[in-house]
Amino acid sequence: MPSSRGWIFGLSALALLSASSHGGASFRQDAGEWRYLPSVRGEILDRNGVPLAENGRAFNLYVQPRLYGDEVRSRLVELLALDAVEIDELDRRVALADDPAGGRAILVLENLGRRRAAIIDDARRLLGDAVEVHLDSRRRYPHGEMTAHLVGYASPATSRELAELGLQGDASELIGRHGVEELLDSWLRGERGVERADFQAAVAGHDVVLTVDLELARVAAEAIRQYPAAAVVVSEVETGRILALASRPSFDPNAMIAPGAREELWLEQDPVRPLVDRTLQPYAPGSTYKLATAVAGLEGGAASRDEQRTCTGTRQVGGYLFHDMGVHGTVDFVEALKVSCNVYFWTVAERVGIDAIAKAARDFGFGAPSGLGINGDAAGLVPDRTTYDLEGRDGLAHTLATAIGNGDVRVTAVQLAMAYGAVANGGRLFQPQLVRRIQTARGEVVEDRPPILRRRVDVSPDTLDILREGTWRAVNVEGGTGYAAHRGAIPMAGKTGTALPPRSAADEKDPADPRDLEASHAWFVGWAPADRPELLVVVIIEHGGVGGKVAAPVARAVMDRSFSVLRHQRRRVKSPVRMRKASP
Repeated sequence: MPSSRGWIFGLSALALLSASSHGGASFRQDAGEWRYLPSVRGEILDRNGVPLAENGRAFNLYVQPRLYGDEVRSRLVELLALDAVEIDELDRRVALADDPAGGRAILVLENLGRRRAAIIDDARRLLGDAVEVHLDSRRRYPHGEMTAHLVGYASPATSRELAELGLQGDASELIGRHGVEELLDSWLRGERGVERADFQAAVAGHDVVLTVDLELARVAAEAIRQYPAAAVVVSEVETGRILALASRPSFDPNAMIAPGAREELWLEQDPVRPLVDRTLQPYAPGSTYKLATAVAGLEGGAASRDEQRTCTGTRQVGGYLFHDMGVHGTVDFVEALKVSCNVYFWTVAERVGIDAIAKAARDFGFGAPSGLGINGDAAGLVPDRTTYDLEGRDGLAHTLATAIGNGDVRVTAVQLAMAYGAVANGGRLFQPQLVRRIQTARGEVVEDRPPILRRRVDVSPDTLDILREGTWRAVNVEGGTGYAAHRGAIPMAGKTGTALPPRSAADEKDPADPRDLEASHAWFVGWAPADRPELLVVVIIEHGGVGGKVAAPVARAVMDRSFSVLRHQRRRVKSPVRMRKASP
């Protein structure tokens, strides 16, 4: 009868070990036989302590390289009915063993499931000491697609990554691949342990507490679920803290963590690109970029609140005929903001020039990474004279296109949130913040992260007042482009945007792509309450149509539900318990 070394007899015995803090199951060993215990990653929590990434349990398969050969391999393949991907991963991990003649068991297959673990346990006479099953820690994402871009995922390290970490031969180590898992990988990753006869536990990584509120993240995700591609950002006006990020389409991070998973390859071939975080994807911003044109004109003396212009709906520049979205008649600056009059802002742009617009845009954070730190955090593009050969009428055409957020202008939803947050809060441009604090598994704070003020924008209070008046009228006065967002419990101010798609978009359409690539991108950015700003919401509906008709109602729904959730949370906070003195 073969020895029982390295085996856990019976699944009930495995289950009894589930309370072990280190994540690996103990087993009987002779001196010299050992294995690494995978490091236990810290949890990722929302601001209320709800787990967004946690550690569950999984039955994992280990082999002893010195006892493993073709016969054992064939038996494993047959017993477990391994598919081609699993066989490749099995062979790859065995080949990675840095000391094949040693006594260290190596992890070769993860998350077998109870049925497969039972098959291996029943077959121990055939497999002998070459194979071991352990109950280990396994990364789990309880909210799946809803928080995938934000949280990201972790998957087994490659050979190169193992070498860089000094963990050669240990294929069990997880590395953060996306979102917060990647951003704070060094904090989350613990230290692997060693299991011998005189057992030693692994060291758990740090927990990360985010600024995000899971309930608000759910509100944001549900608001855009009917659209093929869209994103929502919810932030605090007074701090820059991110309360919710939603990007659609998304992916299931739980499907990405298995060794040899092909899910990422499949997702990369999807024409709608589910792996792209659309809160940080650069888009043409449409009329939301009029913020920069307005500031350049008002601060440069090329525009004033009361100056009137007559809008005829078009503007001819050389061989180009520019169209407004309506004929607005005679409008002043505030009215031009309310109805988003292109003709008015083309006049301002012609006076100040593209460089002045670019300067104002950069002051509000456009053209540089936001500082959020995850998923690429694209800089976007702020065009200026160096972008083009700005001579003659073609130069003016580029300036006018830029002035209303079309042409080559590119911004992200997160950049837009911080820029309009600065308008709402009186000129303070914050760096968006995702991480509230880092703490030990016991809750001891290791690093607290306060809000980060990047700078005060170079804009006068009078200019900010005009911007706030125009954005209030855009939502709350009939005829405003954001009027579809006016019905709600809390007054909002905001700006719409309708951005033209790239000219070649329709020619490149994949038959499997559900989007109408000829339709414009629909934007809305707004804050509430309008006079005492607390929350700010940005909505981008990719190829969704007109911003005021499509994105504005979504933003209103997100805003109302967000305030409802926050009120409910405040009610749940219990008053301190009053202690009564004991009777003498």
